[in-house]
Order: sequence, then C-alpha cells, then structure tokens
Amino acid sequence: MSRRTILVLTVLSVGCAAAYSAASLRTAGAPKLADSPVQTTLAAPGTVEPMSEEIDVGSELTGKLERVLVEEGARVHAGQVIAVVANRDYQSQVASARATLDDRMAALRRIMNGARFEERQEARAAVEETEAVAANALVARDRRRGLLEQGAISREESDRAEEAWAVAAAKRRAAGERFALVDAAPREEDRARAEAAVAMATAAIDEAQAALAKTYIRSPIDGAVLRRHRHPGETVLNSTADPIVTIGDISRLRVRTEIDELDVAAVHSGQRVVVRTDSYPGRTFSGTVTRIGEALGKKRIRTELPEERTDTKVLEVLVQLDQSSDLRPGLRVDVLIDRGKAETTE
Repeated sequence: MSRRTILVLTVLSVGCAAAYSAASLRTAGAPKLADSPVQTTLAAPGTVEPMSEEIDVGSELTGKLERVLVEEGARVHAGQVIAVVANRDYQSQVASARATLDDRMAALRRIMNGARFEERQEARAAVEETEAVAANALVARDRRRGLLEQGAISREESDRAEEAWAVAAAKRRAAGERFALVDAAPREEDRARAEAAVAMATAAIDEAQAALAKTYIRSPIDGAVLRRHRHPGETVLNSTADPIVTIGDISRLRVRTEIDELDVAAVHSGQRVVVRTDSYPGRTFSGTVTRIGEALGKKRIRTELPEERTDTKVLEVLVQLDQSSDLRPGLRVDVLIDRGKAETTE
C-alpha cells in the first residue's frame, strides 16, 4: 500500500471520530422534548400612569404668572383655580366694555321713550301760542282789507297786515310740525341702529370677560398635582410645551406596556397580568389588559439594559390595576402577562 493511500485513510478516520464526538456532546447537552418547560408568561417593560394619563395644564395667554395656588401632591377638583396670570389689563377691558354698553343702552332708551314729558308740553304750548298769533293776524288782515276797500287806509298798510298774517301762519305750521316730531313714535331705522349698537357692546363684554377668564388657570379634572413646573413671576407662553403644572387622576392607576411584534398574537383583552418592580421587592400587583393598540410603532419605553433592542416594532397595551396601591406614576415596572385565555364574565 502506497504512502498516499495510507495518508488518505488516516485523515478520513480522524474526521469520522471528530464528527461522532461532536454529535455525542450535542445529544448529551440538549434536554429531551418531554422535559422542556412550556413558556406560559409573556414579560414586557412598562410604566405606571394615572387612569386619566398625565395632563399638562398651561396658559391660553402669554403673560407673567402672578400666583400658583397649588403644590405638588395637592388634591384638586375639576374647575378649581390653580394659577393666575397677571390680569389688570383684562379687568380694565371688561370695565370699559361695560361702560360702553351702559351708554348704548341709554341711547336706545331715549329712542324708545321719545321726548320727555316736559318737551312735549313745551312743544304743545308753542303750537297754541302760534295759533293765537296767527288768529289775531288773520283778524287784522281781514279788517285792513275792508278799510282798504273803503279807502280808509293805504295799500301799503294793507300789505303789511297780509305779510304779518303770512308770517304768523308759517310759525303756526312750524310749531305744529315740531310737536308732531316730538310726540311721534321712534322710527324703525333709529331703533334698529340703537339695538345693533347694544348688541355690539354686549358682544364686546363677552369677549373681554372670556379673555379675563383665561387668566385663571383651572384644573380640567379631579386629581392630584404630580409636578409643578412654574413659579410666580415667571413668564408663561401660550404653548403646550410650557405647562404650569401636571395633573393626573391617581385614584386608579394603570400600566402602559409595549409588546414585541413577535408576541402580539399572544395578547388579548381581559388577560390577567402581574406587575413587579424593584422598588417593592417581593411584592406583586395584579391587573387586567383593558386596551390593545391598533397599530405597531416605535419603542418608547426604555429599560436601559445593555441587551435591549430599540429597532424592533412594538404594540402598545394598557393594563388596569385592580386597586390603588403604593405604586407611583412614572415608576418603571415589569409586566408579566398570562398567555392563557382572557377572562370572561357571565
């Protein structure tokens, strides 16, 4: 047998021995299928939040913060004033608008009521006076016409009597027209114009009061002050990025967690959940899956572990805790979801 044949046989023998040894080691190290545990719990990171979520309360107006009436941890109710923006200018605008309305209302009353009683009496007296003067002038004119026909007076004197009567008659007509004007009902166009002025003044008050109301920052819900961001004297902006306080309803808490896209099919509404946190070692908190997101998105809850993957897509899930507990909003927790069937209610 040649040296070449002996070398080939030797290499083949070593290769077969190595392959057999590796197969033996894999078989010895792997558990049997019957002995492998079945994973029944899905683990995911989460954060505790109020049932209302955290609500940033800011100002609808830009201005200097005059007062902040609550501290962190304070309980508040819906509609309660929690801060005040400097509002003297707004108060002045309301007062000015009210004064304008009073003036417009007075003008409308003048038009609706017409002339005063004294003015009517004066106009009536003027009519009676001019009627008497006109009557005397008429008598004097007729007398002078007769004397003129008899040749007892000159044409010039008769003409003066005619002129005096004409003037008196004109004054009588003018007095009658003035009395009719004073005693007449208001014209429709004057009344409509005055009513429109009143409506505009009323709207101006509403606008000024609405602006003033915005200087009083009120709580939108019953809850607690989770964080206070601003202090008196600071300038606040009309921006959602510039809150004064953060409020939440902590009477009931929930956990917001994110499920990896590979485990989405294992999550259902009504599943029981166990929540754990390093802040309370040895304690567990229970809850139920109440809401499952409709679309997957980017991961927002970070565990800060070196092996954490941030490029995977996740589905947001909300877990309602069974009862109020020592957990605090913002606390990071571990969520363990039972892969079993969802709870059913009879």
